[in-house]
Amino acid sequence: VVLQEYQTPPGGDWRTWAFKGARDTGKTVAGAAMVIAHLRDFGPAARVGVMAPTQAEIAHGHSSAAPC
Repeated sequence: VVLQEYQTPPGGDWRTWAFKGARDTGKTVAGAAMVIAHLRDFGPAARVGVMAPTQAEIAHGHSSAAPC
């Protein structure tokens, strides 16, 4: 996947990245790329959080995120 410049995280030392945008701006792809990079960097010690308005939206895939 090739990300656009606006889809890449900012430089520097940070722990949280809020990526807001309209439909079809690539938020899900950018987020997935960041999670994959984080998992590769930290392996079994990696920690990833997913936020949604409700648990059901995460668990049942009401967004474009894949259910766990």
